[in-house]
Amino acid sequence: GPMAVVAVPILDNARHLPPTGMLVFGRDVDTEFLADVADHSALAAEIFLPGGASWPSDVAQLWERRRSVDRLSAAPISPAQLGAYVLLHDLDGRPLGVLRSVTQRATKQRFEQMASYVLSISLLLAA
Repeated sequence: GPMAVVAVPILDNARHLPPTGMLVFGRDVDTEFLADVADHSALAAEIFLPGGASWPSDVAQLWERRRSVDRLSAAPISPAQLGAYVLLHDLDGRPLGVLRSVTQRATKQRFEQMASYVLSISLLLAA
């Protein structure tokens, strides 16, 4: 299955010397990992890979356009839900699958309302 990989150079504290190597970390991105993420955040995420179970129509439509869409995108799924999508790629840059997170529009509206309150308070305090 898919794996998230990150690599960072190993540097001296002052960052004056050339890197002495690379630290590479990888983690399987499976249903257990995604369930753990969902337990610790407000978002539920799913991975859709070709050949797997049938895909929801929004994911299938994104996959059909995979060569012409950005790696990150968002779109309404229904009047009550928004979907955020990450087009996953393999190490050679070929599309591998889709990571989808769904949030309720009410959640988005609460965040927008909170941001407007913070902005209003900031403007009042600055005056």
